[in-house]
Amino acid sequence: SIISIGEGAFFGCRNLKTAKLSKSLVTMGGRAFGECDSLTSIEIPNSVTSIGGGAFWRCSSLTSIEIPSSVISIGFFSNLPPYIGAFEECSNLKTVTFGENSLLTSIGKYAFLGCSSLTNIEIPNSVTSIGEEAFSGCTSLKDFRIEDGYIPLELGCPLFGACPLETIYLGRKLSYDNSENPDNLLFNDMITLKTLTIGSFVTEIPEKTFYDCINLESIYMRGVPPIISDDTFSNTSYYVATLYVPEGTLAFYQTANVWKNFWNIQE
Repeated sequence: SIISIGEGAFFGCRNLKTAKLSKSLVTMGGRAFGECDSLTSIEIPNSVTSIGGGAFWRCSSLTSIEIPSSVISIGFFSNLPPYIGAFEECSNLKTVTFGENSLLTSIGKYAFLGCSSLTNIEIPNSVTSIGEEAFSGCTSLKDFRIEDGYIPLELGCPLFGACPLETIYLGRKLSYDNSENPDNLLFNDMITLKTLTIGSFVTEIPEKTFYDCINLESIYMRGVPPIISDDTFSNTSYYVATLYVPEGTLAFYQTANVWKNFWNIQE
């Protein structure tokens, strides 16, 4: 009959290896299993609606986690410094999956900061916001996917500090606010990015989104040309990257504002 695990309930239980949670559990408080650095496996039941900030902070033996479809929010701990994300510094976490038909709407700040073994992740189309630095320090993250959907996705900035992203699938319209620091771009210094795919639901891409991605080689489009500005991509990308467009849309891209700047456009 347990419906909640309180803040810091098992914090620092360094010899705890496994945990089986109540199927009636609804909430997990901040730092609930923080610094349980021997925890190798835990099954979050499909009744939990929120995971508190720092819930699995520094669980360095955790290698995989499934976020059930019932979870609506992944928070961050802001009661006292240091402010910590739900899975921050889970250094051996390689796999993060989300339940089918996920209800997740928000991924908080620093959620996966320092998860240096995480190689790929796919964001469900239910998510409407991801907090700043949610994936900073994920030094093995090479593949980032955002599922197709109509709902715009608001991203914190910066988001991917020190991530060697090579491929991105962008399935929705993005928005981000860097007004406090205009030089802080969404994909700052992302010189590793080689392949970008833009889904058919994307109608607009903000300026300077991929401006620092100077080594883009291939851009695959799934629909008609979204609205972009001259500096959405770097000048280098216009000369070097190949733009692959859907069959029958070549003429649209060759005459579309800014898209026509790409030297190599192929169906």
